[in-house]
Amino acid sequence: MNTRKKSLNKILIILLFLSFCYVYLSNIGTVSIYVEQSKETKPVGEILSGIEIGQSFYSSANNICGISFKLATYMRLNKGKIQIGIKDMGSNDVVFISDVSTESIKDNEYLDLKFPPIKFSKGKHYYIFIKSLNGTPGNAITAYMNEEDQYKEGDMYLNGTKKTGDLVFKVYYNNTFF
Repeated sequence: MNTRKKSLNKILIILLFLSFCYVYLSNIGTVSIYVEQSKETKPVGEILSGIEIGQSFYSSANNICGISFKLATYMRLNKGKIQIGIKDMGSNDVVFISDVSTESIKDNEYLDLKFPPIKFSKGKHYYIFIKSLNGTPGNAITAYMNEEDQYKEGDMYLNGTKKTGDLVFKVYYNNTFF
C-alpha cells in the first residue's frame, strides 16, 4: 500500500510540474505588432465625458496581448481619466480594461497597454475603445483617425454608432515558441 501511495505522489508531482510548464512556458515568446493602421488624416476631436470612440478588428492569430492608440493632448496638461479596453464582439465581454490618467498621456504619441495574452483569440472579432470619464471642453485628449477606410477588417465607432474611417491603432500578439 505504501508503494501505491508513493506512485500516486510521483504522478501528482509530475502533473503539477507539467501544468506549471504549460501555464508559464506557453507564454514565452516575442511580442510583435499584429495589426497596424498608422495612416492619420485628423484628430477625432476632444473626447469629452460620456464619449466613447472605438475600433473593431478581426484576429486571425492567437495570443492577442496589447493595444495602442495614437493620442494627442492639444499641447496642454489635461487633468482627468479615460478608460481604455478591449471587448469580445461575439459575447460583448470585456477582456481587459484600464483607467488611465490623462496627465500621463504624451502629445502625438502612441499609448501602449499590455495585458495577459488572450489564448484563443484566433477567428474572433474584437472592439477596442477609449472612453472619457470626465473630459471637459479645453480639458480633454483626442485620438487620431483616418477619414478613409484604411483597415478593411474593422470599423470605427462613436458611442456605438459606426462611422466612416478608422482610428490610428495597433494590436500586439505574443508569438510563442510553443
